[in-house]
This record gives sequence, C-alpha cells and structure tokens, in this order.
Amino acid sequence: MTLKTVLFGAALACSLFAAPAVAKEKSSEAEDVTTADLSGEWSFIANTGDDCSFTGLALLLPTDSPDQFSCELTALQVCTTETWQVRQSCSARRLGDQLVINSEIEEFVQGEATGAYLPDNFSLKIKSADFMKGVLLSWGSHIAEFRRTEGTIS
Repeated sequence: MTLKTVLFGAALACSLFAAPAVAKEKSSEAEDVTTADLSGEWSFIANTGDDCSFTGLALLLPTDSPDQFSCELTALQVCTTETWQVRQSCSARRLGDQLVINSEIEEFVQGEATGAYLPDNFSLKIKSADFMKGVLLSWGSHIAEFRRTEGTIS
C-alpha cells in the first residue's frame, strides 16, 4: 500500500463524518428530497466486510433533466490481500426519493484489472439534500452511505 493510498483513504474517512447531521421536520422532508439539488461532490462509504474497507468520492453533474445526472466516481477498496483505486464514469437517475447510480470502470488507478473488481452501482434513498443511504451493488449488496462534501453546483 502506498502513502498516496493511505492519505486518500484517511481524507475520505475524515470528510465522511465532518459535517454534523441536521434534523428536519417530517412534514417538509418528503418535499425536500424529491426536489433537492443533488449535484455536487459526495463522499461515500460501504460496509463490505471485516477484511476490506470501501470509500470514495462521487461528483454528480446536472443534465437537461432535473432527475438525471452524469457522474464520475473514484472508489478505494483496501483489503488485507489487495487494494484497488478505480475511476468510473456513471449516470444517476432520481426516482422520487431514490437515486440509482450505474457505473462503468474507466481506469484502474491502483490494482490489477483481473475481473475481481466489478463496477460500483448504488441504489440509495435520499434522506436529505446532504445525505443518502442504501446499498452498494457490486459483488453482492452492502450497506452504503453518501454524504455531501460541499455545496451544490450552481
């Protein structure tokens, strides 16, 4: 594992929990999540098991449709026997209070493209304009969380 990989992972872990959660009233929450601007930078984490950590950054870019986004994501999976850092292109679609992200691997920044690493797809429930929770769909399904790392794109 390189120093760059360790620093990348540490930066992601810190950014995931740096912003405190803000409570919202139930009555306005449903309206907010279905119309919230999700464009911008997000950090994510998934529980892939005891032998690996999984973190990353995603950039959601607006398109002509308010419910569709083009996106890029970089995932870092560090396991006891292997490490991958993978740059992926993706598309995201909001369906009510859900966001579905479908990815395609563009480049293995670190690690070998042996077929042991699949694209990282997500099915998320939009909890607020700054937080989404759901599942990573790759080798099986794993609980995942997305947290905004900065404001929306204007």
